[in-house]
Amino acid sequence: MINTENASLLCFVFAFIFIVVAGILMRRQLLQKRERQRSIGERGENKASQLLDVNGGMDRLDHIVVGDKKNVKLMAEVDHIIKGRSRILIVETKSWRGKISGGPTDEKWIVEHNGRRTERRNPILQVQRQAQMLQRIHPDTPIQPFVLMVGWCEFVGDLPPELIMYKGAWLFQRILSEAGSEEVEQNVNEAWDRIIDDFYAPDYEAREALYREYATRFSDEKEKPWRVLFFSASAFLFLGAILKMTTWATITP
Repeated sequence: MINTENASLLCFVFAFIFIVVAGILMRRQLLQKRERQRSIGERGENKASQLLDVNGGMDRLDHIVVGDKKNVKLMAEVDHIIKGRSRILIVETKSWRGKISGGPTDEKWIVEHNGRRTERRNPILQVQRQAQMLQRIHPDTPIQPFVLMVGWCEFVGDLPPELIMYKGAWLFQRILSEAGSEEVEQNVNEAWDRIIDDFYAPDYEAREALYREYATRFSDEKEKPWRVLFFSASAFLFLGAILKMTTWATITP
C-alpha cells in the first residue's frame, strides 16, 4: 500500500516527467512550424520573382543584406531590391492567406483564415524601416518601399499605397518605368552601382553571416521567457522530489 510520502513523491516525479515531455513536444512543434513558414516563404518569394520578371523588375537583387556595415542593428535583409529609372524599390514579399485588416501605421494586422484570427506584424512598417536603412546610405536617391502579397488574400478596407496585391503586380512595370529628371536618374544609377559593389565586395559574406547570427539571436530572445518558465518549473519539481526523498529517507526507520 502506498503511504502519503510515497504518493507525494510519485506526484512530483510524474509532474516532472510530464513537464519535460511537454517541453520536448512544444519545441518540436515550434521547429516544425518554423520549417513550414520557411517553406511557404520560399515559395512565395519564388512566385514574387516570377511576377517581377514579367513586370519590369529584371534589374534587381534578391535576399540581400543592406544597411550600416559597422552596426548590425542598422542592417536588414531585403527580399527584393529593384532599380527603376527614377527610384529604387524595396519589396517585402508576404504569402498570407485570408482576409487582412489593419491600418498603415498599426503595429499589428489581423489575418482571418479558416475561422482563425491571428495577429501579424505590419509588413508596411517593416519594409519602411528597411528603406530608411538604405536611405541613410543613399540620401540623394528616391527609395520607395512596397509590400507584395502573393498568397490568396484580400485586404479589408482601403488598400494602402505601399501594398500591392498579387493581381496588381502589373503596377511595378509602370512604377519602374516612370522617368525622372536627369539628376535624379543619375543619382539612381550611381546608388545602384554602389549597391552592386557592396553586394560583390569581399566582406559581404561576413556581413551577411553577422546579420543572420544577430537575427537568430534576436528571434531566440523572444522565446526566452518560455524557456525560463519551463526550466524553472522543471527545477522546482526536481528539487521538490529530491526533498521528498530526503525527508522520507530521514523519517524511515
